Amino acid sequence: MNRFALVSLVAFLTGSYATFAATVGSKFQDYSLNYQMPVDQGLQQQLEQIDSSLRAKYSMTTQQSSVGLLDLRSLRAAMVRPDYEMYAASVAKIGILLAYFQLHPAAATNLDAVTRHQLGLMIRPSSDEMATKFAQEMGLKNIQQVLNAYDFYDASRGGGLWVGKYYGKTGERIGDPVADHSHAATVRQLLRFYLLLEQGKLVSPEASRTMLEIFGLEDIPADEIKFVKGLAGRHLQILRKWGSWEDWLHDTAIIRGPDRHYILVALTHHPNGDQYLSDLAVAVDDLLLHATKDQNATDKNSPHTPVKAGVEVLFEKRLDLIRGRRVGLLTNPSGVDSRLDSIIEHFRTAPDVRLVALYGPEHGVRGNAQAGQLVPFYFDEHYQLPVFSLYGQTEKPPTGVLTNIDQYMRSFDTQHTGKSPVSGALRGIDVMVCDLQDAGTRVYTFEATMAYAMQACGEAGIPFIVLDRPNPIGGGIEGPILEYPKHSSFIGLYPIPLRHGSTLGELARLHRYEDLVVALSLLCAAPIDVIDPLLGSPRDDGILVPCRAAKLSWPTVDAILQHRGMHQALTAYDRDKLQADYARLSQATAQRLLGFWQAQSSLARH
Repeated sequence: MNRFALVSLVAFLTGSYATFAATVGSKFQDYSLNYQMPVDQGLQQQLEQIDSSLRAKYSMTTQQSSVGLLDLRSLRAAMVRPDYEMYAASVAKIGILLAYFQLHPAAATNLDAVTRHQLGLMIRPSSDEMATKFAQEMGLKNIQQVLNAYDFYDASRGGGLWVGKYYGKTGERIGDPVADHSHAATVRQLLRFYLLLEQGKLVSPEASRTMLEIFGLEDIPADEIKFVKGLAGRHLQILRKWGSWEDWLHDTAIIRGPDRHYILVALTHHPNGDQYLSDLAVAVDDLLLHATKDQNATDKNSPHTPVKAGVEVLFEKRLDLIRGRRVGLLTNPSGVDSRLDSIIEHFRTAPDVRLVALYGPEHGVRGNAQAGQLVPFYFDEHYQLPVFSLYGQTEKPPTGVLTNIDQYMRSFDTQHTGKSPVSGALRGIDVMVCDLQDAGTRVYTFEATMAYAMQACGEAGIPFIVLDRPNPIGGGIEGPILEYPKHSSFIGLYPIPLRHGSTLGELARLHRYEDLVVALSLLCAAPIDVIDPLLGSPRDDGILVPCRAAKLSWPTVDAILQHRGMHQALTAYDRDKLQADYARLSQATAQRLLGFWQAQSSLARH
């Protein structure tokens, strides 16, 4: 049994953890898809090739398809005939949805169940009855005024989103100024709609989130055609509005999944439109998935890829995490920036940052101790800081080192020069920062030192930040995996290969994951082989079951979901949905499900 399991869960309850490596500042909230925004030339060429190939395959002309793609991870856009307006009765229902929330602002946070269901019927199976109901309540002119206010229609630029008729053979009809369509859409404006929705800018963040929930209502079935048919089996979340009328066949969607998050919009006017849309979704998803893999390979293998050490990312972009706090720093001579300046000086000279203690691994903070040599506590005269060894009389920092430095120092022999504390300045730390260069092999003790320090900080409720650095011998994996727990020790703590191919930051995530598996297993009385697949799954809802069985509060469950491994970060929409699911899940149901899964696992083993 993992001896740190319960401590790791405490870390989720009271502490926090972060890794800083090379990052690109996100401009997502500021990104806009206006008429001046240039397309990405590489992505544009690829999308044009896909469109051309599919049109040739299905005997379609250039005027019979329009397509747009926005990669939300890289903010790259590509559009083919983006301002060519097409008749789009069903797709235009998203305009009615927007108008409803714009004209009923209280619905963002207080939408009754009946109305939510009716709006879901309008969006998911595309109910004409519900669309007409809401359109008549608000009025066509009011709906179009809302769309115009967001610049979703501009007659001087080809048109856009237009709602000019109720859904039936009779009744009021207002044709759009460009083509006299009763309902219309362009690729550009559909991309803008979904982008603003994802940014939380339609009506309000709360209204945008509620609209996204309506797009994803699982209790209302939707036709598995077009994009959904092509992407079946790919474990994707598809929030969409499709449309079919005679040979006007369209699909529009926000698509989320492992290693991709994008908006895809396509309008067609051809009998083979459905097949075009299905094939288009496959080709685009493959394109973005391969682009992510290629980029990851480039980032890992290219000698020309610029990399910033985690310490530089911290001081350039996230100084807020340590500003005004008393910092304990776990480091050694490898802790330098790109100019080879010691990171200790960064912490000592940074405004509003108080470096109050140093912690050293094997060989000590200054690196002058021999391999295996115990390093005693001392006071560094140059830095005027206490230096605690994590490879001395204890491998794991005792509580006193973290919570009351002044008292802990006085427990040492203070008769020797340099052992007296600076009066009043060393009463504990608020955050621990770790910056160590690992060697890429399991037997290097820095990995275990970091793991023990993380666990101690978890016990004390102290945030732990890893300033990551590249693996000096690359991402290759070689050698046997440590037999765990039989041979677990300070020179091989976890079941990883001899050459593990990871950075310390990645190992930190792995250690938290392994400890969490055991902790949940203990708390909900279920075997590890039941819990492990739930935590490792790309789906997020399965892990709710053992958490409910263990009677965990939602903040704890939220922390587990956010930090359980290498999965893509949850969106606000995902978190809100999971919180609602967790609230509905009873402990009795969770325990029955765990019992069922345990029986399945037992049968599989035998």
